[in-house]
Amino acid sequence: PDGSVAVALRDRAEVATFVLEKSTETQALSFRKGEPLETAVEPIALARKGSELLVATGWSHTLERFDLETRTKRASVDLPKEPRAVVARADGTVFVSHASAGVLTRVLGSHVLPMKLDDGPTNVRQGFALAALGNDVIAPDVSVNPEDMNDPSMEEPVGGYGGGMRCNNTWRPGWTLDEAQFPRRAGNKDPWAGKTADAKDGNLRRGVGADFLHNDPKRVVPAVGFDTCVRMMSNTFTLHRVQGQTPTVTHMGTTCLLPRAVAIHAGRREAYLACLGTNRVHTIALGSEGDAKPPRITRDWKLPSGPMGLAVDGDALYVWSQFAHALTRISLLDEPKPEPAKAVAKAAPAKADAPATNVLATFALPRETARTADVDLGRELFHASGDTRISEDGRACASCHPDGRTDGISWSTPSGKRKPLFLAGRVGDGPFGWKGEHKTLGEHITHTIVANLHGSGLTAAATKSLEAYLKVMPGPPATKDNLSGPVIRGKQLFASAEVGCTGCHRGQTFTDEERHDVGTGGEFRTPSLRSIAGAGPYNHGGKYASLGDFLKSTDGKMGHTAQLPPEDFNALVLYLSSL
Repeated sequence: PDGSVAVALRDRAEVATFVLEKSTETQALSFRKGEPLETAVEPIALARKGSELLVATGWSHTLERFDLETRTKRASVDLPKEPRAVVARADGTVFVSHASAGVLTRVLGSHVLPMKLDDGPTNVRQGFALAALGNDVIAPDVSVNPEDMNDPSMEEPVGGYGGGMRCNNTWRPGWTLDEAQFPRRAGNKDPWAGKTADAKDGNLRRGVGADFLHNDPKRVVPAVGFDTCVRMMSNTFTLHRVQGQTPTVTHMGTTCLLPRAVAIHAGRREAYLACLGTNRVHTIALGSEGDAKPPRITRDWKLPSGPMGLAVDGDALYVWSQFAHALTRISLLDEPKPEPAKAVAKAAPAKADAPATNVLATFALPRETARTADVDLGRELFHASGDTRISEDGRACASCHPDGRTDGISWSTPSGKRKPLFLAGRVGDGPFGWKGEHKTLGEHITHTIVANLHGSGLTAAATKSLEAYLKVMPGPPATKDNLSGPVIRGKQLFASAEVGCTGCHRGQTFTDEERHDVGTGGEFRTPSLRSIAGAGPYNHGGKYASLGDFLKSTDGKMGHTAQLPPEDFNALVLYLSSL
C-alpha cells in the first residue's frame, strides 16, 4: 500500500528494497533503492504480515521476521528443509511450503508445526507455491508415490522408478492403454497368451494396463478385459485447501506436474496457477464459501517458456516467464476490453506459442547476462513435463531434482531403494550414477530416460543441450559460518588420519570417483560432499535422516568417528555442512 517493493536476492543473502516515488516536476514514477535487509543464506520467498516482512530461506531453511519500520530482524525460527513459499492468513497464521520435506509447515510465533497432508499411506507432497484467501490457504503441489502397489498376489514390478507396474491374473472391467501409444516393452511377460476377450468389446487393446489417475481420454480407452499390468502414476497434481486447521485435497490429474506460483482473485473466487514444464497458466474455480463442489480447472493460457511468477492487479493477471525473460498481461474479464495504445510498452514482443484468448500483451525484457542456445534448450528440457521423450508418466527431470537438487525421496527401483542424486554444482567429468556405471554424462542421461523413466529418448543434439545445462547449473550459495572456530576444527579432523575421510573424499569435489564396497549393499561410487548439508536423507537408499546419524551408523566402514568426543563430532558435522 505504501508503494514499497521487496525483492529476494537468493544468491546474495539479502532482500533488496525499493520505494516508489513520483517526480513533483514531471509526475514520472521511479523506484528509489533503499538499504537491503541482511538474511540467512538463500532468501527465496517473501510475504507481508501487518508491519512485518516474512522471509523464508531455502538453503538455511529458516523463517525470518523483519520490522518494516525499524528494518530490524525480530525473530528467526528453523524450518524443515527446502522451503519454497510462505503466506500469512488473515488470522495471522503463517504457512510454509517445501520442495522436498513432504510437509506443509504451520508457524505460530516460535512454534513450527509440520502438517502431514493426507494424500495416501505412501505419498509425499512437493510444494512450491501458496496463496491466502481470507482464512483459507490454497496450496497447489504434486503428490508423489515412490512405491509400487504392495500387493503380495502381484508379480514383481516391471522396471522404472516409483509408480511402475505390477501385474496380476484377474479379469475385471477397467481402463487399458492403447498399445500404439504405450507399446509393451521387450521381455515383459505376455499375460494375454491363450486368452480371449469378449467379442462384443471392440475397445480392448493389448496395452500395458490400467492408468488409474490419468484422465486424458486421448490416452486411455474403456475396455472390459484382462486388466493385467496396472500402471500407478508416480506424480499427480493436487490442490490442498486449508480451512482452519483442516486440509482437504483434490486430485487434479497430471495437468500441472511442476506448479511454481499461485495468485488469487478474491472477488472472482479464482486461483491462477503457473505450470512450469508445460508453460501454461490454469484458472481454478474455487467456488463460493460453503460450496461442496471440488475446485476445477475452467480455462488456461499458453505462455512463453518458464512461467514462475504471478500477480493479480484488478481484472488483469501478470505472468513472469523466467526462461523467456518475458512479462505477459492477461485480462481476467470474460469479454476483455481492447488494450489502450498508450499502455503498450515499447519493447520487442516475445514469441509465444499459439496466442491465447484474453492475452493482451507479452513483452521480452533485456537480459543482463548472455546464455548459449544449448544451455537455454537444456534448461527447458530439464523442466519439461508431459514430454514422452523424457518419461512415460509425464515426470520431468526437475520432478526428482527440484532446482537441480534432490527431492529427498527414496524411490523403488529394480535395484532397490534409490535416492535421486544432488546435481546442482556437482556434475563433473564422471563416472556417473550411484555405482559409477556410466563413463559419460550423455550415456547416463540416456540410460535414466530410457531404462528408468521409460521415455522414448532424446536426439543426440537434445542430449548434448541437457548436458550443457547440467554442467553450468549453479550449486547452492556458500554458508556464512565456514570460518568459525568449530568449522575450522572440523576441517582439521576431516583431514586427519585418525578420522580417515580423505582416503576417498579428496580434491576440489571431495571424491576420488572410484567404486568402493563399504558394507552398504555392494560397490558404490564415492559421492561428492559438495552441498551435502542439503543432500539428505543419506546413503544411496536414503536410510539415514541426518548427517550425524549417517556418520555414527557407518563408523569403521567409512572413516572413524566413534572415538571423537561430542564437541569434535559436532565440529566435523558442521564442517561437512559448510561445504
